[in-house]
Amino acid sequence: MNIAIGKKILLGFGVVIALTLGLGWYGLTKLEEVEGITSRITERDFSHVQLLHNIALIQKDLRVLREEATKEYLLGRTGLAHEDPATLQGQWRRTHAQLQTLLAELESVSSEYQRTATSPQRGAQWGRIEQVARGAQKALNGLADEIELQFGLLNRGELSQLVARRGEVAQLRQVFDEQIESGVALVQEALEIAKAEAVASEEDARASTQVALVLVLVL
Repeated sequence: MNIAIGKKILLGFGVVIALTLGLGWYGLTKLEEVEGITSRITERDFSHVQLLHNIALIQKDLRVLREEATKEYLLGRTGLAHEDPATLQGQWRRTHAQLQTLLAELESVSSEYQRTATSPQRGAQWGRIEQVARGAQKALNGLADEIELQFGLLNRGELSQLVARRGEVAQLRQVFDEQIESGVALVQEALEIAKAEAVASEEDARASTQVALVLVLVL
């Protein structure tokens, strides 16, 4: 069946318009992906960095409180104490509870982010961070048990045994700190993965726009 020249021209323009609209829609979709990735970086990655930072700060507070409790006990033996060691120990326990809450939040949120990740690579990264959170909680439990034991020795005046265990806390704290440092590194890697995904989507959007322009000019 012969098609009139006018209809052929209209058909050709229709094809061009359809291709242009399709490529334009694809480009817009990719730009939306870039915006979504950027939003998730702000919402997830940076919030995790802040959460890990807060965890590290509270761990330092725990160290200071434990050292202050020991110092005040020793000063009390000479009548120079400024604060009751029991009060400082109570503060340590409350601060420890705060740290436990933050670690539980880190695990829970990482698990949720793994289920709703933008890509398998990001999902795997959040899964690793969840494992780090569990490891940190285990390390904190061991550290807390040792410190409670040492508080008991201190309160009973068993200083020789306390001195004999002085290296235990440092070793256990190192294990905890390594977990947190690993978590920070993993979040940074997740951030780099997201940036790479955003760049790839932006390049796809740019390429589709260029192809659409070429089609318009050529056809």
